[in-house]
Amino acid sequence: MKKALIVWLSLLLFLALPVSVAASVGVGVGTGRIAVAEKLRSGGIYTLPPVTVFNTGTEPATYTMDITLNEKQDQLKPNPAWFSFSPRQFTLSPKNSQIVTPTVHPPLRTNPGEYFAYIEAHPTETVKQGTATVGVAAATKLSFSVTASNIFTSLFYRLLGLYRHYQPWSQIGLLLLALGIAAIILSKFINLRAAVKAAWGAGRKHKKEDD
Repeated sequence: MKKALIVWLSLLLFLALPVSVAASVGVGVGTGRIAVAEKLRSGGIYTLPPVTVFNTGTEPATYTMDITLNEKQDQLKPNPAWFSFSPRQFTLSPKNSQIVTPTVHPPLRTNPGEYFAYIEAHPTETVKQGTATVGVAAATKLSFSVTASNIFTSLFYRLLGLYRHYQPWSQIGLLLLALGIAAIILSKFINLRAAVKAAWGAGRKHKKEDD
């Protein structure tokens, strides 16, 4: 009887104690694949469809966006330096999400062809389970093609891409530049007119003196 009572008391004490649940870090993406239908030009700047990143874990985590490649893929491999993300790094509470906008800007000299890469989201800090380091990541497949361009066409698309990417500041800059040029032309015109008027007045004065 005493042994049974001790067992029941021990069980009740165990159930009353707080039970610690191991926190987990997780990540998911809401876009499975991005296939760019438009043929990209060397030197251009292109905004890709957004990618939604989810914190699927049970604790807050900071995530980083990257481009990863498959070494055995048949398609061409883009340089990760071609890509930028807005934002590239962010912190999410459990079950929250963040919309990330990727941008790709192939250099002025890019080999034409079909390209493939993964847009990857992963925790900034490494995840450890016991003594092992676990790679936690989620990725969206990205495919696009780059068409052949000469250096002048590539330079044109780079300038056009910069103009579109930095709107409305690029429009304001062009407006200020146009106003500056107009002011310089107007100033030179006024100075020229004043010089002509002065020369004409000096000529009349000499003529009167001669008379």
